Amino acid sequence: MRQLIIGAVLAQAWAGPAGCREEPQAPQQPEIEAADTASAGPRTVTVFVAREAQDAGVAVSRATEGRSADEGNEIRLALSFSKLVEARVLLHAFDESNVELGRAKSQNFEQPAGSALDVSVYFRHDLVLDRIHHCNMELIPRKAVTLSGDAAGPVELIKGRDKEPPELRLGRIQEEVGPPIHVSIDAVFVSSFEGELQLRAHDASGTEVGRSGRSAGIVQEAGTSRRFEFAFHETLSAGSVESYELFVRGSDEHKNKNKNKKKQH
Repeated sequence: MRQLIIGAVLAQAWAGPAGCREEPQAPQQPEIEAADTASAGPRTVTVFVAREAQDAGVAVSRATEGRSADEGNEIRLALSFSKLVEARVLLHAFDESNVELGRAKSQNFEQPAGSALDVSVYFRHDLVLDRIHHCNMELIPRKAVTLSGDAAGPVELIKGRDKEPPELRLGRIQEEVGPPIHVSIDAVFVSSFEGELQLRAHDASGTEVGRSGRSAGIVQEAGTSRRFEFAFHETLSAGSVESYELFVRGSDEHKNKNKNKKKQH
C-alpha cells in the first residue's frame, strides 16, 4: 500500500482573506512507500503560512491530522514563535483543485519569543480530512471580552438615584473549547464591588448565542483581584463564538453605599 506523505512548508506571500489573492500551488512531493500504514503515524498536511504571520514571527514545524472529537475534525499544528505573539490561527482548507472546503479557528494564545506551542484547530464534522490537500494559515485577533451592565459606561440615573459604575480591569483570559466551553478571566477591582458577574457569548454578527451561569454573591475590596470561571451549556460550540461580554451587576445596597460615600466627599 502506498501512502503520500506531505511535509509542512512555508509558502510565498499570501494576501489574506480579503480581496483577490493568488492561491499558492501545492508543491510536488514524491510518494513514499510505507510497508506498514499503522506505524507511519498520522497523515501530514501541507500548510502555507501567510506573509503577515511570517513577519509576526510564526512558523509551522509540523501539521498533522488529529482525531474526530465533539468539537469537530482536528488538525494539529506545531508552531514556533520568534517574537511575542497574541492572536489566534485561522486555517483555510483546500482540495486538490484549490477549491476552499472550509475554515476553522484556534483558541486564543499568548506566546513569548523563543517559545513553541501545539495548537488544535477543528473543522466541521462533515468535512472529511482526507479531502484536504493543503491549508492556508493566517493570524487573526484574539477573542475580545467587553464589559457591560453596571460597568459599561458613565454614571446614569436609575430610579432617581445616582449610580456609580464599578471599575474593573480585565487581565488574562483563557478559553477551553470543551464541550462545554470553560472561560477563566482575571479581574482587577479598581473600586469595591458587591454583586454578580455573567459571561455572554456572541457570534461574528454580534448576536448573543449563549450565557454562562451567574457568579453571585461577589464581595471585593478596591485594589483586589480574582480569577473567575465561567461554563456554558455543552451544546454551544466554541467555533461559533467570536467574542464575549462580561455582564456586571452590582447590588442595590452597594450602589447606595457608594452614593453616600461620594456625597460625604
